[in-house]
Amino acid sequence: MNEDLSQLKIILKSGAVIFIRYNHYGEYGYQIKYSSQKNDFSIFDNFDDRWDVTTRPHHFHKKGSFKAVASPMLGNPTHDIPILVKFIKEGELKMKNK
Repeated sequence: MNEDLSQLKIILKSGAVIFIRYNHYGEYGYQIKYSSQKNDFSIFDNFDDRWDVTTRPHHFHKKGSFKAVASPMLGNPTHDIPILVKFIKEGELKMKNK
């Protein structure tokens, strides 16, 4: 945990890296880097409000896509972390390991 950056970095056995970030402006980001290859990541965040999604400013960038879609995240760790854990267990990482 780097408290100066308000960031938690988690390295999984698969080699994927999860970054959990919060700042003093109410912004957050949950990023999953699957590899060092370009665009091999997924991000839930609210760092900008330019994305035209129903959950604006909360949005999700799917692996391999710069576009954003609606996100279930709210920037509240109590609410979001269980969703993130489920996403990791059942979502993109599980699919990657198949």
